[in-house]
Amino acid sequence: MKRITLFAIVSLCFVVASCRQAPPDPKAELVAAAKGADLKGYTFTSHEDDAQATASFTSTGVTTGITLKGDGTVALKYESIRDKQKNSITMQRTDMVRNGRTLTFVVTDLGTSQTVDRQSITIPDRTGGNGGGGVGNGGFPLCSDAIRDYLCRQKPLLQCEANRTCRIQRGGYECCETPGQNCIAVDTIVVPNNPRCSVRNVSLDRLLLR
Repeated sequence: MKRITLFAIVSLCFVVASCRQAPPDPKAELVAAAKGADLKGYTFTSHEDDAQATASFTSTGVTTGITLKGDGTVALKYESIRDKQKNSITMQRTDMVRNGRTLTFVVTDLGTSQTVDRQSITIPDRTGGNGGGGVGNGGFPLCSDAIRDYLCRQKPLLQCEANRTCRIQRGGYECCETPGQNCIAVDTIVVPNNPRCSVRNVSLDRLLLR
C-alpha cells in the first residue's frame, strides 16, 4: 500500500512539473536562428492558429521603401513556422540580391543553409528620359496620389496573379514629390501571401534602383 501511494505521489509531481514547463519563446528562437544578425531595423510579429504558429522579423524597408544604389544583398525577413500537427519548426531567411537591374529573391533554410526557393525579376532601365533619375517634369501625379491609385487599382491584380502562380510580380508608377519637381519612377514588387508559396509576405510598394 505504501509503495502504491509513493508511486502516485511521484507520478503527480512529474505531471505538475510537465505542466509548468515554459512554452517555447518564438522571438528568442528566431533571434538565435539569426545568428547575430542586427535586427534593430526589423519589426517582430507573430501569429498562431490551430494548425501552425509563425513569427517573423521583417525589415521596415518593406513598408517604408528601399533604395538600392548598387549591387548587394538585403535581408528582408527572418521567419519561423511551427507545424503543430507534425511538431516541427522551420526557420528561414528571405534575401533580396541586386545584380545590375536584376533582383533575385532567395529563401534560405537557416537550419540547413540550403536554398528553399529562388526567383529573379529584371527591372528595365528607364533612365533614358522616362524613368529613374531622368523622369521628366510634365504630366505626372503627386506621389501621394500615385501610391493610393497603385494600392487601389494595380496591386490587387498583381497580388492575385502572384498567389495563383507563386511567382513574384513587378509593378510601378511614375510621380512627382512636389508639383512638377522631384519626379521619380517607382518600381514595386508584389510577393505571394498564400501560405503554400515559399517566397511570401515581403512585397515592396516603393523600390528605387540608382
